[in-house]
Amino acid sequence: MKSPALTARLLPLSALLSVLPITAALAQTPGYPPIVDEITLTVAEEGWVETDTARVVIRLEAAGEGSEAAELRADFLDVLEDLDPDADWRFLSYDRRQDNTGLERWTARAEARLPETGLDGLADEAREASRPGLAVQVEETDFSPTLADRESTTADLRQEIYQRAGEELVRLNDAFPERDFRLAGIDFDYGEYQPMMMERAAQPMQAMDAGGGRSAAPSVAVAERVEVRARIRLSAFGEAPAASDNTDGDARNGN
Repeated sequence: MKSPALTARLLPLSALLSVLPITAALAQTPGYPPIVDEITLTVAEEGWVETDTARVVIRLEAAGEGSEAAELRADFLDVLEDLDPDADWRFLSYDRRQDNTGLERWTARAEARLPETGLDGLADEAREASRPGLAVQVEETDFSPTLADRESTTADLRQEIYQRAGEELVRLNDAFPERDFRLAGIDFDYGEYQPMMMERAAQPMQAMDAGGGRSAAPSVAVAERVEVRARIRLSAFGEAPAASDNTDGDARNGN
């Protein structure tokens, strides 16, 4: 004879088992038609991310007395403004230290996105801005597209995939008019960006034009290839069993 405590522990398990057939039956009710057909397509679209600006980093070095710190920072800003007054210059670093002669040395790095057509001759202009106690040089020029450029191209590729999914859905329903296929989902997979050099013109880059300013256009542009892949799922639902069929089944079971 089982103890009362053991019987009490068994009751919840038996109650749970009695609920399982009811849950399974609910999945077959007319409100839950099963998916009887599903078609999966894998598609890909390729595009190029291009930009007409470049990330330029300027390095500025200066030496002077400690009392000249405020003046030197203003000099740095003036130099950057002279290089390109329309650029949004931002300081990446600003270091200050004292050498063994007692002079203080400042090193600053500033960056901005500059138009590609205005880069030729920039290195020469930086050297011309240098003077005793102040050295200016172009430290880095990066032609990689910006995040906004990448996102814009990726959005265009997604739009193309949406259009292809809609066209495929129309073709599928034309082939099977008795079925009612619908778009069940699209899963995107984004490939890596692959930088590529693209020749824009054959002429060499000139530092200065005849008028003494910067030349009109550089000879090389950089673009990135991006691929967007997608898994398109198209599905059709079957008809739910009629209510009369359930009634007949209950009658046969004696309910």
